[in-house]
Amino acid sequence: MTRAELRARIVAARRAHDAAIRGLDRKWSELLARLGNAPKAEHADMIEAAARDMSALLAFNVESGP
Repeated sequence: MTRAELRARIVAARRAHDAAIRGLDRKWSELLARLGNAPKAEHADMIEAAARDMSALLAFNVESGP
């Protein structure tokens, strides 16, 4: 692998990681907004559903972060 190819792979990985972080940030903001508008009794279910929804992005960031 040439130096240019390696650099391209690193740049692509960083961009994918940054996109995943932005996705998590958006989902987190949406969750906070929904929690603010929901009765407290529903919070646990909403948090559990959000955790399942975000799990793939969280795993991606833990495993492939720069």
